[in-house]
Amino acid sequence: MKAPIACIASLFCSVALADSWRFDPVLWQHSETFGNSKVVKLRDARRNQVFPEFIIEVHENKQLRARLRGVAFEKLFISPDKSLFLGLSNDGLPGTAVVLFDKSGNLLLEVKHDVAAFDYCRQSSTRLREWFDAEKSMVKFVPDTEYGGYKSITLRDCHGNEVNLQEVIATAYARAIKVGAPGWQR
Repeated sequence: MKAPIACIASLFCSVALADSWRFDPVLWQHSETFGNSKVVKLRDARRNQVFPEFIIEVHENKQLRARLRGVAFEKLFISPDKSLFLGLSNDGLPGTAVVLFDKSGNLLLEVKHDVAAFDYCRQSSTRLREWFDAEKSMVKFVPDTEYGGYKSITLRDCHGNEVNLQEVIATAYARAIKVGAPGWQR
């Protein structure tokens, strides 16, 4: 009878450890350049190794145009005309699921995991929030041939379906209101 109890205890410990993390106490940065635009991801864990500060910097023509605090992404996609940047994340830290900004650093859209309840394929208590296919994202900026610009953005969700990002976000907000996501409980 001791073996099943040990297995259960081991399972609970491994689940608890799956969501524990500690970053090195350094200022980490990664940049990507697209024509005249540069996007810099910063993670400053010098003061707090568990909940570091996340910052996105947007540079245009070698000038800092914006510093977006509390925002991060795993994958960055750029529109064909290099005017829009889309960041997507399956990570619960700092909570960003979707961020859309232009080449001048204007924040156009930010969706947080704790305010929108996406259709997650896998989810842990804090970090893992898998809602899109990070390996084969297949992001497409769909041009608006009538008015110019882009009429929509499509991508591959974690179920392998091509989906419209705006519809996914609307559904995630509706689900969050219905189920009472943490961000709506204030």
